[in-house]
Amino acid sequence: MFKKFIASAVVFFLWCATGFFAIIGISTIFQDLEIGTGVVILILGAIHGVLGWVLYTKRHLDPSVCWAVSGVLALLSLIMLSGYPWTAFDFVVALAVALAFGAYGFVSYRKKRHAPPVQPIAGQMPNPMHVPTAPVDASDLGRITFLAGHIADHNVRGQVAHLQRTARQILDFAAANPAEAHKATLFKEHYLPKTVELLEKYNHFAQKEVKTIAMYEAIDKICAYIVNMRQIYEHCLDSLYSDMVADINMDIDVLDQLMSLEGMDVES
Repeated sequence: MFKKFIASAVVFFLWCATGFFAIIGISTIFQDLEIGTGVVILILGAIHGVLGWVLYTKRHLDPSVCWAVSGVLALLSLIMLSGYPWTAFDFVVALAVALAFGAYGFVSYRKKRHAPPVQPIAGQMPNPMHVPTAPVDASDLGRITFLAGHIADHNVRGQVAHLQRTARQILDFAAANPAEAHKATLFKEHYLPKTVELLEKYNHFAQKEVKTIAMYEAIDKICAYIVNMRQIYEHCLDSLYSDMVADINMDIDVLDQLMSLEGMDVES
């Protein structure tokens, strides 16, 4: 909650600065005819705008931030209309910039509200978490694969897809090497089911048309923990190949010793 408030405040100030730079830069170019200076001002505004957009997107902030910026710029346009030395051109530019931020806020609101929900599979009842169940592969890995395909957020979907590929490699290794399968027991009995549980809860909250602050915080916590799960998965994969890596190192050491005995120089 507090982090989102701070992020919203930062984005608000960044985008207000973007609006001011845009107004001044456009007016400098078209009224004062100082092209170079105007372009530099617009570039500064663009930097602020991009920084604000990145933070706005990463933190999944509410579109009201855009509308707040739009309101400030609209008020500035009214001040320009009534005050000296502002011109009618400055008023029009300020109003246009304000409307642009308002329109972006509206588009963001519509996109968040009308994000495509997960569609149930024909002839199948949804589970209690309102996430459809994949009928072909009911294993934990199959559930992860299925749930990953129904995540709207591109970054989260990419992280989950990486988990799915890593999990498949771990399970394939365990199946092909029965003597080493015990190393994947903790992964199969604990990490994999917990991943499925977290993803089901993520989709459950993400599909809700109306989300509370607690829901947004839960979604953010799951997104953050998926990164930790990626490290856990890769650690499990490393443990499976630890003996093979040790054997390779031992073979190389033996070869180095044999080459030394033969009087051959070994490059390290």
